[in-house]
Amino acid sequence: MKNISFYKFLTLLLLIINFKVFAKDFIIQGNEFTDDEILISIIGNIPNTDEKTKSNYILKELNNSGLFKSVEVSYDQNNFYLKVVEFSSINKFIFVDNKRIKDDELNNIVTQLEIYTLSDRNINILIDELKKVYQSFGYNNIEIEYRTENFTNNSSDVYLNFVEGKLTKIKKINIIGNNNFDKNIILSKLKSKTKKISNIFANNNFKLYQIENDLIRIINFYKQLGYKDVKVNFSVEYFSNNKADITFIIDEGNKYYFSKLEIKNNLSSNNQLDANLKLFIEDNLFSINDNYNTAKINKLEIDISNILENAGIQYYQIETYEKISNYKADLLIEILPTKTIYLNQINLSGNTRTYDYVIRRELNISEGDPINNSKIKEIKRNLNRLAFLGNIDVNVSDAGENLQNIDIDIEEIQTGTFNVGLSVGTLDGASFVSGLKES
Repeated sequence: MKNISFYKFLTLLLLIINFKVFAKDFIIQGNEFTDDEILISIIGNIPNTDEKTKSNYILKELNNSGLFKSVEVSYDQNNFYLKVVEFSSINKFIFVDNKRIKDDELNNIVTQLEIYTLSDRNINILIDELKKVYQSFGYNNIEIEYRTENFTNNSSDVYLNFVEGKLTKIKKINIIGNNNFDKNIILSKLKSKTKKISNIFANNNFKLYQIENDLIRIINFYKQLGYKDVKVNFSVEYFSNNKADITFIIDEGNKYYFSKLEIKNNLSSNNQLDANLKLFIEDNLFSINDNYNTAKINKLEIDISNILENAGIQYYQIETYEKISNYKADLLIEILPTKTIYLNQINLSGNTRTYDYVIRRELNISEGDPINNSKIKEIKRNLNRLAFLGNIDVNVSDAGENLQNIDIDIEEIQTGTFNVGLSVGTLDGASFVSGLKES
């Protein structure tokens, strides 16, 4: 009986693939442990093109499945000929000398990465991910090696041997380029710490993800105070005694100020709305000493959106323009009419570790709701607050008359938590997952 236990996730595809239609078109060799139906379901719907393009498509789909060491595809007038060499399936992982992280949590990572077959690529992906997790807790000298025990049914047990090493400690944090702020003010914004007599109980473990977040904290600190062009980098110097110095290099740039606010309403005449917008401008007149920052601009857009929606206006577009002269910014916020658009569906991609529902609950919008560019901006702002997400692209695509999809492409970052579906918060928020406590 063929061993296909680790291919269960593919069986749903069989519901939409009519095997009888394709069976006569394929002659398959080498699939001792993979059923023909499973293999054909991997191929899916072949594009209606020339035979060479079809052959290349089949080759690509089978290679991308990660199930085969090699794939050969040839064809004649009647058939495609597939010759495959299968990878071993993985029965289980056995972890050796992993003191810091428990077996259950390591198996959780294996499950999330969907490591089912014994390929060098899969094992290297797993080891790289495990190293990142260890490094996020300060174990920067972690080494992981593997060996296999192979069985006659083309399956294997995989042994992962851990040499965890010692925690890397932060010896010193240097700040360079802080011409307008005292070093201690900037250090107070950081989560990374050094031990001193005044803070002897500080946790000075070196964690790369935390240092990357500290870089963002420094940038946000400067931008909130008007330094819109600030740039920050960091370098790390490691020492043989398992300690490290961190240096943040800051290019502050010039300080900017708000100067003027104007709102141009291009919607149909509405005396009450015009009066509300006029009052809003009076309440938000900039003084010459107001620091420029994008958070304030975002809040202006949100507040104007609330005014419009409270007036019963759902279909509009807000565009913000700025004119900068001598480091002073004049703002023009233009309200434009737009056609009625409803949300068809939300498409998520790139979230390999984060559950869909974690992202969706931050969106404050559902299928069937009206959408406009202000809501799109709000979605991106909300997602940018999540510490475990990196770059985020939010775009819309047409889905029919008066319908659009929201397409969200996500780049996740290593946060030190295995199941970030349980870890939600802002950059300054605390994250916790059962079984993974910081020490």
